[in-house]
Parts: sequence; structure tokens; C-alpha cells
Amino acid sequence: MTDSSTNKIIKYVTLRIPKNLRFTLSLRGRVVLARLARVGPMSAKKLAKEHFGGLIRRERGLAKALVRLNEIGLVKHDSDGWHALEPTGEIRAGFRWLKDGKGAWHNRYQYTTIPLPKQPPWPYRNALELWCVYWVTKDMLNSGKFSQGMVSRSLGITKKTVRNALSTLTRLGHVARQGNKLTLIKIPTEYLTYEGQDYSEPEDESPLATGLRDLGIRDPERIIENGAATGLYGIDLLSFAKKLHKRHDAGKWGDDPSKLVLKAIRNRMDHRARGGIR
Repeated sequence: MTDSSTNKIIKYVTLRIPKNLRFTLSLRGRVVLARLARVGPMSAKKLAKEHFGGLIRRERGLAKALVRLNEIGLVKHDSDGWHALEPTGEIRAGFRWLKDGKGAWHNRYQYTTIPLPKQPPWPYRNALELWCVYWVTKDMLNSGKFSQGMVSRSLGITKKTVRNALSTLTRLGHVARQGNKLTLIKIPTEYLTYEGQDYSEPEDESPLATGLRDLGIRDPERIIENGAATGLYGIDLLSFAKKLHKRHDAGKWGDDPSKLVLKAIRNRMDHRARGGIR
């Protein structure tokens, strides 16, 4: 989108909502999982304050969503806060996955893209549903193909939820109806969060960095830099960290495994001729 005052391209921060075949997860749960996968690990307080644009409140929906995600093995909690975990088993089968997807797991599922608000234009408990239905409806109307069923399938919510959201948006003045024809009233851009305003999306991690982070390592880039200096790079570095992980029980692995991995890398550097894992 172009800012008319500066003629510069504005790139809005977006939510990537995973598509869910079997309604295994609520819309709220999938949004929490997707955001946590991209910006975590972090505390629930910081996640609610900085990464949902007011759509999900800590005391309202976030705590409940995290409990549900934890029950089915999609998040875990430790001293660093909440971590998102890759779906497995039956839960994984409920997601739609790209056939040629590459990189981190949260870049390989099919998703619906919604702009992230700086603040929602309405203070309702169902602000997330209203916001998502508005933007998906907008995209479909622009493409000339719209039905409540299509919105339902795109967001993984019921037709009743879509119908109720459109009724509320009509009452709030964001949707105009003429018979069966819908017209959306534009939401002012000051409600949207654009990159460089409050925060920017982090760049996608390399598969190596993601693998190290999945082992609980807080600063994978620092590990990668040290590994490159010793020739322990690429999949060899990840294997090196995994071997260390297996050789130490949970207690010895510690709260910050990066320290252990760095120490082992330095030992390897000092004793390169001897080989093996120190």
C-alpha cells in the first residue's frame, strides 16, 4: 500500500492464521500458536501486550488458549516463557501443509493473511473474530468471489460465527447492505500496525537456527557463528548439539543450553586434533 503523503510503500505487519481442516483448534488458538512461533519464546504478558494489537487480551482469551495448546502438545513453558511446538500426529493431520514448503515448520502450513491492528476499532470480546471476518470478506469481495461459507472455510470458524460477525459489523457501520449485496466501509489506516512503527516481524530463521532453538538454545545465531569458526557448521553443528543434548539429562542440560554448547565448541576448538565431543 502507498502512503499518499510520502508516496512510499507501506508494508503492514500481518497475522498468518493456519488453516485447520478439522476445526481441531479455535481461531484464537491458531492465532496464538502462529504468533508465538514467529516471535517467541516470551511471557504471556509480553505476548498479549505487544503482539496481538489488542485482539487477544491476556486476562480474556490468551490464558485459555495457552492452556488448550499446552494440553495437546503445541506449546510448552519454561524459564524463558512460552514456546510454540511443531504439530505432530493427529493434530498435525488437521493442518493444511504446503507440498513444497521449506524452512521452519511455521512457514510450511497454509495460512490466511490478516493485517495486524495497532488497536481494534471496537472493544468487544469477539474483536478477533470481527477483525478477521472483515478482512477476509474484504479480500473476497475485491476478487469477486464471496460467500459466508468461503469465509468460514478460510478462517476455520462456523458459518454462524461469520453470520453473527457480519451482523455486528453492519450495526457498527463497517458493513453496508443493499439486499444480498455487501459493501465494506474502509477501516482507517491509523488502526493498522506497519513495519517500523511499533515493531517489525523478525526475519525467518534458517532451518539450522530453528533446530537449535527447538533444543532450547536461546541464541542460535551466536552458536552458529562459533560453529562456523570451528568447522562445525550446517547439519553437523545441529547434530553436534543434539549429541550433547542426549549425553546430558534434563538437569545437567540446564536452563541455558547455549552456554553448554558454546563451551563444547570452544573445547573442540582447543582440542581439534583429539576429536570427539567434549
